[in-house]
Amino acid sequence: MPKLSPHKAHQLQDLLAQGLSLLQGGDPQGACFSYEAALAIAPRHFETLHLLGIAYAAAGQSERACEVFKQALSLEPG
Repeated sequence: MPKLSPHKAHQLQDLLAQGLSLLQGGDPQGACFSYEAALAIAPRHFETLHLLGIAYAAAGQSERACEVFKQALSLEPG
């Protein structure tokens, strides 16, 4: 993943925290929106893809979850 500017890195972390809060609060669809916004900042960010897959699964979107998990695994196969 290319190095992000401090501002973009801060935005990314804020969106990840927001997504986690929404997911834990029972709003997986809202979490998906946060994680998708984070991917717009860093499209090849493993953690974001992983969390987005979890959010999709929690929202009952298993096919999308599988696609996103595959993307994440292609970045970090281990």
